Amino acid sequence: MISALIFCVDGGVTGMEAYEKVYEDVYETGVVVIGGGAAGIMAAIAASDGGARVMMLVKGRLAQTGSTFYPLTPGWGVSAATGRADPSDSPEVHYEDIIAAAQGMCDPRLARILATEAPGRLEELEKMGILLRPVEGCHCFNRKPRSVVAYDMSNIKKVLSEEVQRRGIRVIEGCRATSLIVENGECIGVRGIVSGDSGRVPDGGGPGQPAGRSITIYAPAVILATGGGGGLFKYNLTTQDVAGDGYALALRAGATLTNMEFIQISFGMVAPVWSALFTEQFFEYRPRLLNGRGEEFIERYFPRETYLEYCDLRKTHAPYTVTDPSSAIDRAIFSEILAGRGTERGGVIVDFSHLSRSELESGPLAGWLRWMKRLGADLYKDRVEIAPFVQAFNGGVVIDEQCQTTVPGLFACGEVAAGPHGADRLGGNMMASTMVFGARAGLFAAQRAGANRGAGAARATQTVSAGRAGGEGRAASLLEELRQMMSLSANVIRDEEGLRRGLGVIEELEREYGLVSEGPVPIDLSNALLVDKVILSAALLRKESRGGHFRGDYPARDDSQFGTRLGVRLDPEAGGRLLFRPMAASQP
Repeated sequence: MISALIFCVDGGVTGMEAYEKVYEDVYETGVVVIGGGAAGIMAAIAASDGGARVMMLVKGRLAQTGSTFYPLTPGWGVSAATGRADPSDSPEVHYEDIIAAAQGMCDPRLARILATEAPGRLEELEKMGILLRPVEGCHCFNRKPRSVVAYDMSNIKKVLSEEVQRRGIRVIEGCRATSLIVENGECIGVRGIVSGDSGRVPDGGGPGQPAGRSITIYAPAVILATGGGGGLFKYNLTTQDVAGDGYALALRAGATLTNMEFIQISFGMVAPVWSALFTEQFFEYRPRLLNGRGEEFIERYFPRETYLEYCDLRKTHAPYTVTDPSSAIDRAIFSEILAGRGTERGGVIVDFSHLSRSELESGPLAGWLRWMKRLGADLYKDRVEIAPFVQAFNGGVVIDEQCQTTVPGLFACGEVAAGPHGADRLGGNMMASTMVFGARAGLFAAQRAGANRGAGAARATQTVSAGRAGGEGRAASLLEELRQMMSLSANVIRDEEGLRRGLGVIEELEREYGLVSEGPVPIDLSNALLVDKVILSAALLRKESRGGHFRGDYPARDDSQFGTRLGVRLDPEAGGRLLFRPMAASQP
């Protein structure tokens, strides 16, 4: 179990401490950031630079967990219209690309902010010392070559950790937020559990308090930077702490979510390296696809000549999208797995035996193949198995231009926040939005903290709680059942039968766990049940196909009925049931 760790170096916020201890395990500060990935770090830095006292609650370890620090990806892709690779590129062209990919499902105001501010944020990364190099060509729905890659993860971790420490930002590692504190409709703090046997939490300068106990932090501004929900699926390309916590926290606090049916699904490896990203550029080599029986199955779905044409399209983008006819490859692969003809590990085989080793290793993928070798995989010699894996969420908590949610005092940024992305997302835009809206969330949270100094004083409040921390025993096995169900029901093929079956599993597990448990439902399970229900319900309600959302029973796009985003919140007047409503279109 991860131990809790708090660190702070001298030379941080001038003239004030990052927090003030009120009494045992209760603290006050200006801004609390929940999450220790890139979005949380950027938010904490901006809030500190804005003059706020800042604390961070990190479920794992700072700059080690979350999608941005996933160990089985070679680096960050960041898109920004700097004009360096193509002088004809501009933030306006970038904005147009975002809108086209979103297909009516993004907030144009946030899309414009993203396109306009991304070049400046990229420049800041360079000034910090993060190593970047350009990506050749256009990819993942970008019409211009505007992407760069931060290729050295050890460099990224070191630079960002040092930026946090240099500012004296207090970080509590091994601490998961269990509930938000809401008073009179405003978020004024957070409660958490510190895990580990030897961890410590802050105490205002004296000895730390033992781990494994609750802490409460009051603050006039709370920032959710908890990442997405990839960990809710068995097949995912994230660290397992990314399990929808922020979505559940926001819902229970009264916030609205949107676009939860739009999930980015890409190919990942089942073998030889489980859950490593499988680059789409391999389709340039037109590999044979074999099922678990050794059969070349593609002609079961369309002619081989069509497959070869699709390969030329599929190699240009990682995410699955029905906008591209080559999405039929993804559905064919998943159909084989669903039909029980996958491998024992649950994938299909990618066969490159028609190529020589030199042909495979001398092409544009040479660097990626070398990286795979460092992970212990020789993709020429080893049997390669792939399947559709969840990579990122395009939806999340609704925010405005200041990253404020629909609950005053509660901000959100990074993958947990919705708005700048839509049905599809440009390659490199998730990291760009992490930088842009992370900085914005920190800036405006600091302004709120300054205007409400002392407003977070400890007092009797409503705690929006899900249950207790932990997930051992029966709850852990139920979580695995849910992950398997989600990977089958909410993948690249969805239909009413499968979605209703998944919702039925959730209802059955809720009833079953209510019978076998003692005390409150563990929070991991409680959060998963809630967020899974949101995803499946949103996918069930959207009776059309758009972007990464494909309904086998409604394969066409339908702007007349489903041309707007779906918002969802918990309805307190109806026993906390999910209330879905179409959202009004935002003006550019």
